[in-house]
Amino acid sequence: MGRPHSFGNLAPSWSVGTRSATNAVDTLISVGRKVKNATKAGYPVLQKGALKEEVWEWADLEASARAGRLSPDSLIFFSEDNTWRKAADTDLASCLSVASPSEPDRELESEYEDALADVNQNPVDHGPLLHAAELAMAIGNKDLAREHYQKALELSPFHPRVAQEAKRNLPPRDLRTLRLLQKPPHVWEEPLRLAAYPAARGPLYILIPMLVVFAMTWSVWTLIPCAFLLGLWGMEVIARSSTGEFRPPHWRSLVVNAGRTHLKRFTSLFGATLELYLPFIAIAALLMIIGQSDRSNPLEVVSKSPVLSVLVFTASLVYLPAVLMLVSANGTRIRDALNPLQIGSAIRLMEGEYIAAVVFILALTCAIWGLGRPLGSILVAPRVLYAASTVYAVLAGGFVLGRLFARFREQLEETTRDSTGS
Repeated sequence: MGRPHSFGNLAPSWSVGTRSATNAVDTLISVGRKVKNATKAGYPVLQKGALKEEVWEWADLEASARAGRLSPDSLIFFSEDNTWRKAADTDLASCLSVASPSEPDRELESEYEDALADVNQNPVDHGPLLHAAELAMAIGNKDLAREHYQKALELSPFHPRVAQEAKRNLPPRDLRTLRLLQKPPHVWEEPLRLAAYPAARGPLYILIPMLVVFAMTWSVWTLIPCAFLLGLWGMEVIARSSTGEFRPPHWRSLVVNAGRTHLKRFTSLFGATLELYLPFIAIAALLMIIGQSDRSNPLEVVSKSPVLSVLVFTASLVYLPAVLMLVSANGTRIRDALNPLQIGSAIRLMEGEYIAAVVFILALTCAIWGLGRPLGSILVAPRVLYAASTVYAVLAGGFVLGRLFARFREQLEETTRDSTGS
């Protein structure tokens, strides 16, 4: 009898065939996903001379190639075969031959001249400037395009469309030279960072100043130096946070900036404060002269009069934070800090954001005053609370004012230059 037929030796070959089919299916699915993702997300492009790749849609690549803004040597990534190819080696080759950056089209030059005429007819609209910048890029003149984008940003600072067009067309090197391109984030967009800012350098950074304030508020003679030191610290916080720093300044910065910097800041602030209070003191003196008040000096008249005291407090709250911000972060000259018109123009420029910062400072002041009143019967508890809340208020309020200045830095500095030139 013959041996029975065995199927055992067929099992390995069947298993290998199954795995091969499975791998082939997986490969097809993977390639399909890559092609699908590339279609959705666009094509990564590394332009000639650029250091960072960008993701473009194919239609934008064709338009840029026709306009001469895409170099034949630019690299484009095709995810279906996982390779980088030069633009000249792709289907864009026919588009690249339509317009060459070195040989600008006569029609484009004529369109550019018409666009300049449109700019002259509409000097307060950024739309014609964007069109002129687009045509300047098409004829290969990046310098003219950058000038048009800058003028558009000066007409409409931080405008999203202008910023988007400039980022899409200009190389990174030219983009960094544009002013008013992108405004720093609002301080209220990150409330947790604002709340944690005072403790960003650790608990000792708050604890040591709190103990100093607690020790120096027991006597009138030490209260004035305490206020002076807190003022120095607050100005340094404003100056540091206006540069984009998200941690409070080191103690050594107070010593490094000692001398002329601190003297200039305090002289400017003191002069602006005196200038603000003089009208109220004059009114109080007039009330004493005409017999409407029996107080012994004008300061007492102001402090005892509900109307005058509320007016002084309101004027201080509205006016002095702007002076403090400008002399700390901008290095405003003393004569500029004493110019109410310039301070007023800065406040009008910041408008709602400045009001929000003032309301925040007012809320901190009310919190310091309100939290200590229920603890008035306890010997040291109110002073401990006042010391801690004062330190926190100086740091948080300085951070808000510094970030506010950072958002309007270029416009405020331009306003200062204009007033100086005039």
